[in-house]
Amino acid sequence: LPPRYLLADPNRLAVDGLFIDWQDRLAGSDVAGDVENANIDLRDYGEAVQEQQLFFYVNVAGEILAGAEIPAEVPRHRPAEQMETPPEVPEAAVTQQSQAPLPVETGEDQVWVLLDVVPGAGYRVSPFVSADYALFIRGWTGKVLDQQLMRFSGDSSSDWSWSPYGTAEAAAGGSELEAALALADLPALPRAIHFHLVDWAEQTDDATVASGEFETVILPDTGRGGDDDSDPFAIDLGGSIYYSSDGENWESKTAPATGYHYVDVAAGSGSTAGYVYVLRSDGRVDFTQSGPDGWMRYGYGSDSISSSDAYVGIAAGSGSTAGYVYVLRSDGNVYFTQNGPDGWVPYGYGSDSIPSSTGYIDIAADGRGGVQVLRNDGKVYYTQSGPDGWVQYGYGSTNTLPTSNGWSSIAA
Repeated sequence: LPPRYLLADPNRLAVDGLFIDWQDRLAGSDVAGDVENANIDLRDYGEAVQEQQLFFYVNVAGEILAGAEIPAEVPRHRPAEQMETPPEVPEAAVTQQSQAPLPVETGEDQVWVLLDVVPGAGYRVSPFVSADYALFIRGWTGKVLDQQLMRFSGDSSSDWSWSPYGTAEAAAGGSELEAALALADLPALPRAIHFHLVDWAEQTDDATVASGEFETVILPDTGRGGDDDSDPFAIDLGGSIYYSSDGENWESKTAPATGYHYVDVAAGSGSTAGYVYVLRSDGRVDFTQSGPDGWMRYGYGSDSISSSDAYVGIAAGSGSTAGYVYVLRSDGNVYFTQNGPDGWVPYGYGSDSIPSSTGYIDIAADGRGGVQVLRNDGKVYYTQSGPDGWVQYGYGSTNTLPTSNGWSSIAA
């Protein structure tokens, strides 16, 4: 090994052009030879979080960021709305996608790392992924010429438009590239990451990492409902639903409807033991009474739930509130229904209102009507009933939560 590699710490990530630290951190591999240009033929890719930074890795079959010797006006490509079936759980949900042309004038190659942070916001990469932030890297002859964090600025989900938003780091060498950005520049950890490689001609290669783990797993002790007789259920960030009849082996469960993104799952208890509820990003809730059973809509009466594509979390009541279901939108609005035939009404609509933000990510219910919601910065807000307002929870001056935008779940 060269001297620089001998000095590198393989357990610590750094954007230094030494890639030994990625050996055990790969998130997936792409199909070899699926594009003609080896310089954008994506082979391996990865992502990792370390010390308030989000790191990325790309490896191609040829030379990364090689570009063209003579720049020419050619079409570049952007991701289009096509997605294939992800591999079996619990592997990362990975997709390869074709694209639609977007003209540019350049002889450089580009790497876009598209980040799905706020649900339903941004450029629509696929039915399950919308990118609202992106790490943009361009280069030529194997050298990084520019790298920066971008934010989606399009007028619609099909408008490929981005504006500079923050700084980033990147380093390339041979077939490999690594990059990083500060987590503080994002409102939350990405729900999905899409790698989009573009050469100077009209060739691209793509892959999406939806998740290396389940988004939510229901077990009796997770604080998300259920009891000792409940089948474990799970949902991944690709929107696929699974259950286990023996507690060890997972089986795929057909979703209530195709073409939608299912974002969270919760289980009933007490009089609703065995019920499992799944939340769609547009706010629709469906439930099933067991793994092999079919699905029925929940909360289908009037009033209907407020229109949005940013619902992120679901919680189920217990005890005296068994049958109650609460759903959270990323802006902090909470809605609940008392049973299947009922409609939805706002919850916690009194004063004080919950602080304005688009970073609310999870919800929990305590079985007595109390509901807690978590913001990605670690702040928790609580309401005791529908007509009440919201108060901050755990706001004491000692033993405060560490500062971070990476908090992701809550239990009651």
